[in-house]
Amino acid sequence: MKGNMEIISTPITKTVGIGGDFQTLKDALDWTFGYVINSPLTIKILGHNDVDNETGCNALMGYSYAHPNARNVFITGVPLIGAFPANSELPSTVLASDALAKSRFGASIYLPGGGISGTFGVAFPFGLGGLNNLFIKSAARYSVDVGFNGSHSRKTTADICLGNVCISGGVWGVIATKGHVSQSGKVLIMNQIDGGPIDMMGTQWDAQQYDLTIYTAEVPQKYGVHMEAGASLWADNHFIARGKFGHTLKVKESVARIAGAKFYDGWQAVTAEPMSRVRMMGSLIQNYDARNITVASAQEAWGNNSGSNNVVMAGTNATVDIDGVTFKNCAGTNGICCYAGDVKGYYSTVFDACRWSTAVLYVHSATQVAMSPKVINQVAGSRDIIYALADSRVRYFAANSSVGQQVASGSTVSAQ
Repeated sequence: MKGNMEIISTPITKTVGIGGDFQTLKDALDWTFGYVINSPLTIKILGHNDVDNETGCNALMGYSYAHPNARNVFITGVPLIGAFPANSELPSTVLASDALAKSRFGASIYLPGGGISGTFGVAFPFGLGGLNNLFIKSAARYSVDVGFNGSHSRKTTADICLGNVCISGGVWGVIATKGHVSQSGKVLIMNQIDGGPIDMMGTQWDAQQYDLTIYTAEVPQKYGVHMEAGASLWADNHFIARGKFGHTLKVKESVARIAGAKFYDGWQAVTAEPMSRVRMMGSLIQNYDARNITVASAQEAWGNNSGSNNVVMAGTNATVDIDGVTFKNCAGTNGICCYAGDVKGYYSTVFDACRWSTAVLYVHSATQVAMSPKVINQVAGSRDIIYALADSRVRYFAANSSVGQQVASGSTVSAQ
């Protein structure tokens, strides 16, 4: 952006679609590069994308919106036609869940691409004021790229606000680095292939007022939310996950606050890798089966020699706060595995109709474990015990507990 440019100094709206200021979304975005944008500029999409390929009126293929004033630009659709699609009503196939979700929106964007071998759909190197009231269908590797710029070597700090947005498809739904993702409305990210809904590196995601829902219909995913390098997720009472995610929430050197979260129908709910903290008090984990995982990467790579079939895992120097969590109709090697980490659960952690081949709580080389595991509707053959070995120290609260114990030499399990 050079030379004498016009300045947008008062809020304005430009429309895209039949009868609008621009015929295509790309034309509208290209137009903004001729302006210094000092006041809010809204680009309003009047209808759905017409053809789901690179010729579509609202299609963006490998488009980098690198406007230095992008934080003053808002891309929005017309108001929703119906209620925002809820987790509980999403059909079990990709086509049907896409159709239902899209039917609730009055405007959509399409992101062509080459899948796992392709690149980003739309990138926001300097962030964006907001994406609102939009159904976004993707075939790109990184569907909505916030600061990542398609490469680990080109990361920038970028902020974006999402409100009433559904992103379906692509390898990753949102990839974000070093910035801030906030929500001004609900967000649903679903039906990715080979990656997962969200990948965050050093990013703070704030979903403290509106639901953040991830979903996969037919295709098992390796990750749900993948966090690393100092990322944080703030989503108390607003995080919902459904479908066969290998690691629904995988946290490395990061922090997740998801008290009251809802996990349905997956394989591993939480994997807290070294130097991470997950606060998930009062959450529900229902219909999780970690026994036969086909897409989850092995947890033992960083110290769990009991295998990777645990519904919740706390690795070296990781902390998982599990007060009041309910496991319902779950199965695996262990309900909770703590390997040189810290699990806190002073109030009852309930295991309802669950089946474990080794233990409710498996503790190895851990020194700071405190729990109150309570088993109800016991399943025949389940090993509902605390298993401590390799110099572990476990405290449990007998008044709230109903499990046995198996203690290897050098370890202790003490009732409080």
